Amino acid sequence: MNANADERPDLAVATEANRVALFFADGAPGKFVRKGDLATEGAPNTAVANGDLNRDGEDDLAIATGEPGKISVVPNYREPSTVGVGGQPRSVAIGDLNADGRPDIADANGDSDNVQVLLAAGKEGGFTNRPVSKTSAALRSQLRSAT
Repeated sequence: MNANADERPDLAVATEANRVALFFADGAPGKFVRKGDLATEGAPNTAVANGDLNRDGEDDLAIATGEPGKISVVPNYREPSTVGVGGQPRSVAIGDLNADGRPDIADANGDSDNVQVLLAAGKEGGFTNRPVSKTSAALRSQLRSAT
C-alpha cells in the first residue's frame, strides 16, 4: 500500500484501541515511522487489508473490527463506513474472488468457523453478501455462479 503517494510501501496495522495505525516508509530500507491513526468503531480491530475497492486508483482499507456483524471500509484513508456481515469478523482479505475484474472482500468469522464473501456490486465501492460456505470447493462453486 502507498498511503502518502510517495511510491514507497507503507503499512497499516490493526490495533486493540479501535484504531488502525499508519506507518510510512522513511527512506531507509525497512524503516517506518508512525504517521497517524484511523479511528474505527466497535471492538478492538483484528485485521486489515488494502486494495483499490472503489477503483479510483488509490488504496482503500477493509478492517475486521471485531464487532459482531460489521467490517469497516475506509476509502482513500478517509472516513470509514460500516458494512454489514454475518458472524464475528476475525480476518479480512481483498481480491477479485469471482473473476469479474472488480475487487471483492472476504472475511473469516471466528464465532461460526466460516467465510463471508462481499462481492463488488452496483456503484463502485458497493457490495452484496454471498452465502457463507465452510468448504473451499463449495465456496468456489458459489463464486463462479455469481458472475
